[in-house]
Amino acid sequence: MAAEPAGAAGPKEDAFDQFPAPPNFYKLYEAGPGAGPAPPVPVQGVIHALGEAFDPDEQYVPPLPVSRMYQIQQDGSVDIKAELLRLNRGLLFMFLELLQVLVDQPSQYSGSLSEILGVLFNMAHLLNMARPLQARETLKHALRTQIAEKQAALAALRSQSAKVRQELLAVTQQLAAVGGDAAESAQRPAAQQQQQQQQEQQPAAAMDEG
Repeated sequence: MAAEPAGAAGPKEDAFDQFPAPPNFYKLYEAGPGAGPAPPVPVQGVIHALGEAFDPDEQYVPPLPVSRMYQIQQDGSVDIKAELLRLNRGLLFMFLELLQVLVDQPSQYSGSLSEILGVLFNMAHLLNMARPLQARETLKHALRTQIAEKQAALAALRSQSAKVRQELLAVTQQLAAVGGDAAESAQRPAAQQQQQQQQEQQPAAAMDEG
């Protein structure tokens, strides 16, 4: 039996979906969440994947190496935007003070520089705290953009499909009208020929009677 040439795969193998198909074991849970086997026990400790070690207990936000300069609300949350704006305004004021110190007392700049570094560390810490929220909002925006693009593509397809249906209906009506005219045109010569034959037969019948 000859081997199939390369690239002779069927249409199913050539078709690629935007997302991979779900695994086969998902059918075990068609009757409900408890129908299939229970999920595996969570792994404790460090996880190794793709040659890298991941610690589930590792903090997403590294600790602040300097004293905290931002305010924490009573419920434990932090208004990151407001605190960043406040620290940024203070940073500009501290920078102007550093310039004044460098003019008046150049050797006494270390205190002002330490304050500026403390503000920068606090701002970087607040930005790190906003990373999970930023990632979540970025994912939401990407998904909403994909949904909007798909809806626009579907609307364009529906509009084009409606136009094609209208054109097909118009062509069908034109063909029906042309077909009716052709049938009438075919009937007219037949009727004229039959009438001519009758006229020719009448003199012949009169001569036979005479």
